[in-house]
Amino acid sequence: MKDGCERDQLQNRLHLLADIGKGAFTGLESFELWFGQNRKQFKRTTQKIRDWASIIEGLNRLPYARLEEQQVRELMDRLPVQLRQYADFLDAKAAGLVQPRQRWTEHITRFSLTHYVIERTPRAHDPEVATLISVLLNNPGYSANEQKTWRATNYGRYQDQHLKTQRASKQSPPSRSGPPPTK
Repeated sequence: MKDGCERDQLQNRLHLLADIGKGAFTGLESFELWFGQNRKQFKRTTQKIRDWASIIEGLNRLPYARLEEQQVRELMDRLPVQLRQYADFLDAKAAGLVQPRQRWTEHITRFSLTHYVIERTPRAHDPEVATLISVLLNNPGYSANEQKTWRATNYGRYQDQHLKTQRASKQSPPSRSGPPPTK
């Protein structure tokens, strides 16, 4: 902790790793559990959200839309953009969290701990992180070399997904003034 990690932030990640080691998340690697539908249904759902955005854009081009007050027109223009952003956000979450036949709860938590340490300190601290992981996941053979290999193989992928999810959740639709476009 002397290198910049905050005690409560580190403890939260360690508690999650300990819970995974105890089997607390068994069954949570099911796509249906997280998203309430199978992958095929989920893909159709996000496509329906995008389709509705297109339908709303079409309605917004009709003559009646020009008669609406400025505040209503802005909402009409923002809604399709927000629907597409929401569909993108859901797709990013689904792609990042649940991969078939993958121990993603362990990987996500391992990423969270590794990312936090790298973000808060000047280096990865593989030996220390490996020790914590080996104890908390009941894997006494887990070494600094295995952590380094895991980091080299997986960290970038999870970091990319983490950044995509952050961007998707922080995007705000552009505001537009004036009447909606007409055909």
